[in-house]
Amino acid sequence: MPRRVTDASRRNDDDSDSDDWRTSTTQRTPKRRAVSTASFYETSDGRNLGAEYKKIDEARLVDTRKRQAKGAYRIFRKQAWLLEHADVMNGHAPGPLTNDDAADALERRLDARSDLEFYGVPNVQNPGRLWSEEVGGEGQRRYVYAHLNAFREVYEAMTSEKRHFYELIREGAPVRPYFDLEFARDDASINGDDLTRRWLAVFAGALEEAFYAPTALFESHRNAALCHGLYDACPDLDEQLRVELDGVSRETALRAAEAASEASRNEPDAAKAAVYDHVAAVARRAATEPFCAISVKDHVLQLDASTSTKFSRHATFCLPDGAAFVDAAALGSFVRRVLASTNDAFVINGESFVDASVYSRNRCFRLCGSSKKTKRAPLVVVGDGRLASEDALPEASLVVPVAAPSRLLGSHESRHDVVTPSEVMASPMAPRPQALAEGSLPSPFPRVDACILAARPGATVRAWRRTPHTLTYHLAKNRFCERIGRPHKSNNIFFVVDLNQAVFRQRCFDEGCRGFVGAPHALSPEAAEEVFDVLATEACADAEKRA
Repeated sequence: MPRRVTDASRRNDDDSDSDDWRTSTTQRTPKRRAVSTASFYETSDGRNLGAEYKKIDEARLVDTRKRQAKGAYRIFRKQAWLLEHADVMNGHAPGPLTNDDAADALERRLDARSDLEFYGVPNVQNPGRLWSEEVGGEGQRRYVYAHLNAFREVYEAMTSEKRHFYELIREGAPVRPYFDLEFARDDASINGDDLTRRWLAVFAGALEEAFYAPTALFESHRNAALCHGLYDACPDLDEQLRVELDGVSRETALRAAEAASEASRNEPDAAKAAVYDHVAAVARRAATEPFCAISVKDHVLQLDASTSTKFSRHATFCLPDGAAFVDAAALGSFVRRVLASTNDAFVINGESFVDASVYSRNRCFRLCGSSKKTKRAPLVVVGDGRLASEDALPEASLVVPVAAPSRLLGSHESRHDVVTPSEVMASPMAPRPQALAEGSLPSPFPRVDACILAARPGATVRAWRRTPHTLTYHLAKNRFCERIGRPHKSNNIFFVVDLNQAVFRQRCFDEGCRGFVGAPHALSPEAAEEVFDVLATEACADAEKRA
């Protein structure tokens, strides 16, 4: 039977006459050639897409690094959200989520974690800061978390009419000494500039006495003044010298002091003439060496927003060694102590020239160049001291220092006892005293009586009450309250002496001050010794009775 020829058989016959078909097929496939990146991305018109993509990636990397260097700028509607974001950015774990608004809270925390991963923990050169912006005529605010560089860029780009920003001073943050000084211009005889210089000189003196060693010139001046009895003729001699030697140039101060000394040659009052001669001698030395450790002219930045009806000024101390108070509460306690020692010298028409309410928790303090939403009086730099600057936001005007403080004032390491917030909260509040008629002066502690009266010159003791561990004095003719920084209009104050610790604290009858415990003031050494003797005598008597 003849064989049927098919296409398959033909292929087999053809393959049988040639070499292995697999080898033949491999030889017909062209071999791959290596292609360079440039030729691969090269288009028909000669463009090199690879080089262009590389430039785009490099530009994105540069832009990312610039954004990281500038920092974040986040806006929040609520202060609590701002503080939560700041905690995450500082590497702190946030608290547990609550059922209320849990989804939104989780989204905010994820955004904060994303910012933390992108920007990293804030560094010294560009720290994360807390700000607020006034956006409504009735005090409505929104809150901003922004690194210093990012905030400066936004702030400097704004016109002065749109700047209504504040620095948020978070509770527990270290602060520079800062003040809000103001009074209504009802009395044309009151000079706000002179009053400001006097207060800054008084506060600088209190800072030096509490935390700094006096300069050699000041020590010599004080010894000479005590030796010759110059304080009898001029009780505020230290303050006057600070104002006269620290507000103008050294040459101007020297010329003025020598002219006053020469004019006093014909002065019939020998004590007064001696004061002028002493001031001239101090001014001669002050031309070559510092009179004060803290110079108001060189270490204080002043911002003014005064109008025709109101004097308004902010002042910030930049201490020479970079020190700062442990927090705003400790600073407020120290300021109230200084105010209490001035015997109402800075009270105008019943109101304190120094606003002591700005030391509350999470306070917003207006920035240089900003005005209130409903006002057109921005804070501007005044004076020509070393810290005066034309920057839109001078670093010296910030209350919370940018760099970490060299040391903290108002802590247990300070030279003198300045109360801290934990000490205030730990001090128990006694029940509000009733009107007492138990005793009047003298009490069993006459030296303590004198110490209490010396703390408030002009006051009298209306009544006193003794318990085993405390002695309470109810004062009259002096209503100055440390909490509000001014006298109360109708309610009196009282002092409670802790006999075991030999300190006394101010408390208040006013309803608005209920629960307030003032800063601790140490009794004089004589009064403390008297307390110890009385308590020891009582303890011995009790022991004899038990025996």
